[in-house]
Amino acid sequence: MKSIEHLLLAVPASGNYANSTSYAIRLAKKLSAKITVALVYTCNEELVGQIVQSQNALQSQKQAAKTQFRQLGTQLQEANLDYKLVSIDGPFSNALVVASHSYHPDLIITIADQNLELKQVIQQVPNHLLLIPSHYNYRPIRLVGLAHNPQLLPDPQLMNFISQFANEINTTVEVIEFGQECTTESPFSRRANAELDYLFRNITHRFYLEECQHELTECISHYTDNHKVDMIMISGRNTQAFPAMGQYQPLIDVITESNVPVMILK
Repeated sequence: MKSIEHLLLAVPASGNYANSTSYAIRLAKKLSAKITVALVYTCNEELVGQIVQSQNALQSQKQAAKTQFRQLGTQLQEANLDYKLVSIDGPFSNALVVASHSYHPDLIITIADQNLELKQVIQQVPNHLLLIPSHYNYRPIRLVGLAHNPQLLPDPQLMNFISQFANEINTTVEVIEFGQECTTESPFSRRANAELDYLFRNITHRFYLEECQHELTECISHYTDNHKVDMIMISGRNTQAFPAMGQYQPLIDVITESNVPVMILK
């Protein structure tokens, strides 16, 4: 069984998200996965948290999006993928929950746009999420940075997913441990790292300590700026593996400020 057999790309009809569409199509081809593209009709008023006064804006958006829908269909046909095109009315986070329960994807891909109710998306959507920066062009995924808290034992189910994914796309996983400089490793951290080393025994992986005196957002930003990493992975379970992320805003900052795609693991 593969890690990802079915991708769902959620495309807000209110904007031009060509880069995330191209990324999802190329990743689907790499994984030999089928893909469902959900065009989400969400009024611009909803995107900025305002109450929609009329259905006219939504109907106008649907009319304007017909061309976008045809272009998506052409792209998918040319890519020779097993695909489905659907449309869903927003709000955006609700649409993703509906899509998740209706189509059962292994991974949902969308744009890393702070206007798209990211907190609600992370809280409510049960699937792994891959958020693509609006400016990002697809490139081969040669190095994945896994943000890891050595004060927690690794989750075997999540690590198995990462291991399978890394094998299928032939990538290296760099386990990034963020923390202040220290000269000794605690017995608990040694145990956690030994378990992680065992769980990743079938993939190319390594450990990297990112000495960090600042907020986690700045630490991850510093790491991605100074390493040729193609994707960041971070747990979205409970407190997102980092206590500072318990209120979600730091995690949202990581997503919206990252210059590479961020996968939130569920």
